[in-house]
This record gives sequence, C-alpha cells and structure tokens, in this order.
Amino acid sequence: SGTAGNYWRPVTHASWQESVVKSGLFALMLKGLHASGWLRSVKAWVAISEFMRDKLVEAGVEESRIFALRHSWDAMEAAPSPEDAGYYLFLARLVEVKGVEPLLCAWDVLRQRLGERTPELRIAGEGPLEPLVRASAAQNPSVKYLGLIGGEVKRAALSQCRAMMVPSAWWEPLGLVVYEAYDFAKPVLAARSGGLIETVLGGETGWLHSPGSVDEIVRDVLMTEEMSAAQRTAMGAAGRAWLLRETSVTAWRDRFDAILERARS
Repeated sequence: SGTAGNYWRPVTHASWQESVVKSGLFALMLKGLHASGWLRSVKAWVAISEFMRDKLVEAGVEESRIFALRHSWDAMEAAPSPEDAGYYLFLARLVEVKGVEPLLCAWDVLRQRLGERTPELRIAGEGPLEPLVRASAAQNPSVKYLGLIGGEVKRAALSQCRAMMVPSAWWEPLGLVVYEAYDFAKPVLAARSGGLIETVLGGETGWLHSPGSVDEIVRDVLMTEEMSAAQRTAMGAAGRAWLLRETSVTAWRDRFDAILERARS
C-alpha cells in the first residue's frame, strides 16, 4: 500500500483525484522526498484523526513526532428548531468508496420488508455512480435523487432530515459530513471505518455498521425508526454537544499550541 512506501496499487487505482497520471506524479514526489531524507527533518506531523495517526505510525513515522488534531468547526450559535420530515439524507460524492451501492441495496431490502411504510432516502451529490442512483430512484419509490445541492437547499435538507447516512466503504480520514449533521443536531448512521469511529458514538450520537454491510445498515435504520421522536432528538442533541465540546476553534488552537510546544522542546 501507499502507507508502506509501495505506491503501485494507489497509482493503478487512481487514488489521487481519480487520475492515474496525477497519482503517479504524486507517488514520484513522495519517493523523492523519502530518498532525500527531507521527511526525517520534520519535527511534528499532524494527522486529522487518531486513526490516521495510527496508520502513519504503522507506515514508519516516528510515534513521538506525529500528533492527532481533528479539524475545528465554526458551529452555528444554536441549532435550528428541531424538524423531522422522516427522510434519511446521504450527502457526498457519488463514488464507490462512499458506500453508495450498499446503501441503495439496503433501501431495496427495507422496501421489501416495509412496503409503503419505508422511510425515504434522499441522495444529494454527483459523480460517476449517478446513473446507478437515478436507476434506483426510478424503481424504488422510497429513494429520491436530489442532484448536487448547496446554499439554502442544502440547509433545508439538513434541517429537515431524520438522520444522516455516512456508509463509507473506505478508510474515511475524518468525515466532515458528520460535523455538518451534528451542527443541525441530527443523528448519524455511519460505517465503522477510519476516523468515523471517533466522531460517531454508537448508541449515543448515532449508530455504527460494518463497512459495506447491507444487513447492518437495514438494522440501524430500523432501530432509528423504532425510537421515539424524543429519543431521536436527544441523540441529535448529543451529537451537537460533542461538536461544540470537541471542535470549537478555541479548543483547536489550544491543542495546536500544545503540539507546537512539544515540537520546540
């Protein structure tokens, strides 16, 4: 893998900006930096999650020189008044690594089980899997494709959803869409993958499923549906409390200053 210094697989899979050429150039740059010894002169590396820190340590970065510091978030002063139009929201690029396919399969299973009582899944975004999403929306009445949204349309979609779906099939380094959901005091149903395991607290701010598991996505949606409105509201409020506690700009600056002090010592 790329973390171990072998860049063949990341290059052939077009890992950087979905381009083999760009991935190859990036790999050559990294090889050059390793060969020059420049990377060994860095006193402090900053990873955006504990997960990424652990992976970089596994790849050979000296443990004492790498620190985890999640992104800060400038949260709204107060979450909008609680709204719940009953639908689940997916907000991401329509690519394989974001877990679009197992999510659509899960909604097919839900439709088979619940029929007309199936909650709606609204998918927002664009990408190479757009034809798949459109086809699913055409055959499953409980799936709606919104296209690429932004501004007030996006704000309304977040404000009125029941929960956010984050079924990432890859090692999500952090997942800022979780921050967005928490800012609106919404629960998050996410894959147990990468940095998501640090931001989504199973049973407290949302639910976690095994990456790619259709059955577990179905399970988590059904558990959310079985909760009372008050329980879902409390779960969303717990997410917003986590966001305010863990990602404030002040807290980020304090943690960054502590990293600088360690690097200077």
